[in-house]
Amino acid sequence: SEDTPSTPLVAIEIPASDVGLSRGLYAFSCDRWDFKGIRRESVIAYRVVEVSTGAFLNPTEAERLVVTASRQGARLPYGALSDTELRSARESHVLCEERLAEEFGERVTEFELENEHWANQQRTSAERLAERKITSLEQRIAKMRLEGKERGVALANAQIKKQNEYLEAKLQRIGIGSAVEPSMNELAGGLILV
Repeated sequence: SEDTPSTPLVAIEIPASDVGLSRGLYAFSCDRWDFKGIRRESVIAYRVVEVSTGAFLNPTEAERLVVTASRQGARLPYGALSDTELRSARESHVLCEERLAEEFGERVTEFELENEHWANQQRTSAERLAERKITSLEQRIAKMRLEGKERGVALANAQIKKQNEYLEAKLQRIGIGSAVEPSMNELAGGLILV
């Protein structure tokens, strides 16, 4: 039917004293966000809304409620809820999913900016290190030429070539890592009766 959610909703009951919240019906959604770039980051994001008021819990309260309910709560049969409560709870669950999707988009933008910053830092660091090593080798080459040590000059030139190749490979790896790959996967969704 049209009221059936895409992801089966779990239904849990937990005493108010176990979670420190007002009695009522809450809807929740829980996602895993992964970001791959220069570095990697994984986040478990929770959103909970009180069904009758439409008020979202703050992220810390949301996580605490979902985790506590999953560990200490008891299964709540759907038959214990009226059709109106169930319909409202499913609509509230959709609001949680929408809020998470919006926040995910914001986090992707932040991660892209951070990733660009990290990539620029790594590029600059690699270029400066290569420049220092090559400058040192060039100074040695100049000194060896004055001393007539042509074999040493050839070896130092080979080292400069290796430094340039190493720098090019490092910059390629940084370029590949500068592309951000975000993903969002719903882990759970449901209802909690407090």
